[in-house]
Amino acid sequence: MSKRLLRACMFLCLVFFAGTFLVAAQPPAPPSAAGKDVLAYVSDADGDYEVYTLEMGSSPRQLTTNAISDWYPDWSPDGRQLAFGSGVDGADYEIVVVDVNCAQLPGGCAAAAKQLTDNDVNDIDPVWSPDGGQLAYVSDEAGIEDIYLMNASGGLGKPIIDNTVADKDPAWIPDGTGMVFSEKSTTDQDIVLIDFAGEV
Repeated sequence: MSKRLLRACMFLCLVFFAGTFLVAAQPPAPPSAAGKDVLAYVSDADGDYEVYTLEMGSSPRQLTTNAISDWYPDWSPDGRQLAFGSGVDGADYEIVVVDVNCAQLPGGCAAAAKQLTDNDVNDIDPVWSPDGGQLAYVSDEAGIEDIYLMNASGGLGKPIIDNTVADKDPAWIPDGTGMVFSEKSTTDQDIVLIDFAGEV
């Protein structure tokens, strides 16, 4: 085998293995709607903000139909549910979960929607934990915006940190052991990483 042919073979082998490594190293895309490429979004097309889904090549599907605003939809890890903030009780926002195939269920989406919080404060911006067992959300229960955790089935929410500044925009660490969020004081705004062992 000539040196030129040998070098060409070695180069092709390197390209093959490098390409295999790069493909394998890329994280999988987050699931949505049980594996389909579906976008969840909010639109005021009917006069107030409602939650919609849009599958590639299809028409939009409206999941909420009411005279109140629904905000901040977030997919469950299995792609079967959406959690969002809703003005469902008329006075403030609560966390609501709905099956994305609710139109096919008895009573439709209105009957399928499950309200997880019920209080006199604003609960918004829910984010599912990677294992689907918990929801993080923003609440002003203590008079200032803080990050709370509750079971995905509902129940009492608990703050993840006790401070006197506004905390919002929660995002889970991929392994579910902590969160990243923004913290805003009167003078500046910071990005905070907290693990659930109590370290900030």
